[in-house]
Amino acid sequence: MRIGETPVLWLHAGAWASGLARGETWLLKEVYMRKIEVLGTGCPKCQATVRNAEQAVRELGIEAEIVKVQDLSEIMARGIMMTPALAIDGEVVVSGHIATVAEIKRYLQGE
Repeated sequence: MRIGETPVLWLHAGAWASGLARGETWLLKEVYMRKIEVLGTGCPKCQATVRNAEQAVRELGIEAEIVKVQDLSEIMARGIMMTPALAIDGEVVVSGHIATVAEIKRYLQGE
């Protein structure tokens, strides 16, 4: 697990209890909510990056928290000199241009 990943487990308690009563074995998979940060001043390019991130998340059908980081001192402390920038799970993956939906999807899928 990388920093910033939050484990999320969805299981209906009644289904789980009835499955145990029937002697079923369940394989549970941990799912991590992704954290996507758009770093920038809130300019039109930053807003476009947020919209693209939202669309990428919808198209992939995943759970993700999308956060806008507009504090210049925090942006600079992370070594970003050109905005907009995009960070996924704490790692800056794009800087200086609007990340496309396809580009964001590739990063979210680990490609």
